[in-house]
Amino acid sequence: MTSAALEMTAIEDLYRSYGAAVRRRAQSVLGSAHDAEDALQDIFIKAIDHRDGFRNAASPRTWLYRVTMNHCLNVKRDDTRRRRLIDVKVAPATRQADVSLDARVQMSRLMGAMPEDVRDAAACFYFGGLTQDETAEALGVSRRTVGNRLKSFRDLAQAS
Repeated sequence: MTSAALEMTAIEDLYRSYGAAVRRRAQSVLGSAHDAEDALQDIFIKAIDHRDGFRNAASPRTWLYRVTMNHCLNVKRDDTRRRRLIDVKVAPATRQADVSLDARVQMSRLMGAMPEDVRDAAACFYFGGLTQDETAEALGVSRRTVGNRLKSFRDLAQAS
């Protein structure tokens, strides 16, 4: 048997031995059986991708517990960030219903032509009413990066 096959057998053994515990831990952190099932699959994919880290761990249980907690906390952080961005992008749009249709179409075209990172910064700052510091926090980037993206937005908007 090749070393890759032996490693896969070891991962399968880990799944059989600890899969239920990983699922329970993920569900306790994430609060949803569906999210826990997704996390379980993602965690064991990480186990396959990072099996070298497993060999150096004190025990399989400890290693899987750490990977599970890190993964679940990242999922929760990403969900919070995503919800915040939706609040910043969607809520202001609903408040601006009195803006003319032509202006909305023109703004939609302009935003659609922007790179995603520039569009996100502009949406938070110009339409969401966030400060540059708040925009940086919402997007998970530095304030300087936000400033650069807003400058790019202004430059691209003027060129249009």
